[in-house]
Amino acid sequence: KDAGTFSFCNPTKVTGGKSVENRECIESRQTASIHSDAIDVRYNDGGLGDVSGIIRWELPKDELTMLGVHRTFRSNAGVANNLMSQTAQESMNLTAGLMSSEESYAEKREEFRSYAKTQTGSYTFATEQETVCEENAAGNTECREVASIKRDVDGNIIVSAVSPIKENHIQLTQFTVKKWDFEPKTLEQISKKREATMAIITAKADAEAAKQVAITAAETGKANVVKAQYEKEVIKVQAVV
Repeated sequence: KDAGTFSFCNPTKVTGGKSVENRECIESRQTASIHSDAIDVRYNDGGLGDVSGIIRWELPKDELTMLGVHRTFRSNAGVANNLMSQTAQESMNLTAGLMSSEESYAEKREEFRSYAKTQTGSYTFATEQETVCEENAAGNTECREVASIKRDVDGNIIVSAVSPIKENHIQLTQFTVKKWDFEPKTLEQISKKREATMAIITAKADAEAAKQVAITAAETGKANVVKAQYEKEVIKVQAVV
């Protein structure tokens, strides 16, 4: 077939503490060329999760290239299972390794989508080890080694390898990451870290507010002293007069 779809999602979801059917996922699976459960990933802080979405592709138009695709994969199922599914799973994990579970949970979702699409359909990134240091809840600095994207002197991403999808001249017409889920342990870690961070921010804000109150009180006291002195001077002058 000229085109195909890979749907990866979980057919059940937890709502209100109960496991119910994920109708959107089930409907997506019914029309897909291939489907699987959500793709399991591991982030660079050790957190585990899974990613749900959908990928659509179109095969090359010219006869010579199509013969090459057929010679390699033999069938629609071969393209779907041995190329699309495997490449997508690898790219999702490569992308997850570039960020922490908390970053994926919050501010780097768009980067996740962009990086995963590029690494699935175009090329994988060359990486290098980088030391990342963060302040923990106790105020101590913790450092760890993580993978980061390797760039040249002009800031351009260095390519590690060309995607097999691109090598076979197959075009991704849709690449959608719809949902990120995290294991309970990871969600608990994210929650605790956020609470600790908010506590630090609140403590600093309270300290700054207390400092400002002290400054205001001191200035107010000085003003009251000067006022009292002038009031006494007025009384003295009146007594002399």
